[in-house]
Amino acid sequence: MQTTVNEIVLAGCAPTPLANYLKALGVLRLVAESEEGDPQVRGRWQGESFVLHTRLDRDALKRFFLEAYAPTPILAPWNGGSGFYPGDNQSGISPLTLAKAPRFQAIRQAIAEARAILGEMHLNDKPDKEVKPRLLTLLRSRVDERFLAWLDAAVVLTDGSPSYPPLLGTGGNDGRLDFTNNFMQRLVELFDPESGQPRSLAAAWLEHSLWA
Repeated sequence: MQTTVNEIVLAGCAPTPLANYLKALGVLRLVAESEEGDPQVRGRWQGESFVLHTRLDRDALKRFFLEAYAPTPILAPWNGGSGFYPGDNQSGISPLTLAKAPRFQAIRQAIAEARAILGEMHLNDKPDKEVKPRLLTLLRSRVDERFLAWLDAAVVLTDGSPSYPPLLGTGGNDGRLDFTNNFMQRLVELFDPESGQPRSLAAAWLEHSLWA
């Protein structure tokens, strides 16, 4: 049976600025990797917009992000300000640590894995430059592959000191702004950690993000 392929123009996902370009790639990845999305989805640029070719229609794409989207574990326990240490902003990581909603299972598990390794290393504060390589090596050898994808994007382990792709600062931060902690805070603003249900403004924010 032939499946209808819809063409969805995402005016909110433009090639510039860079954040919007990366947003387009993120939408494509999330939809493609989920059975609730569309593993056969394709994407292309058309002028100043990203276009999805997918079995989903516009309403189904909205439902996917509001109801089925499961956040990728994006954490940086090697950074101060990441939420893992005293004095860090805990408004994102604390609710997600206790989150019962199935959509948060992967990130909840990754937080637990990271904390177990920090506990083994007796790390109660941001690791210094001598300890950080060992922490990164342990994380890379033991965390779930969903967390590993982010770790490999943020840090390159070499024989010497870790290297950091410049797009993600020095391991997932821009100065004092830790991308991962900011991400967790936004998740809690968008979804109830207990039920997983979208909060009242989530649908409107989603429409602004995808369709400007």
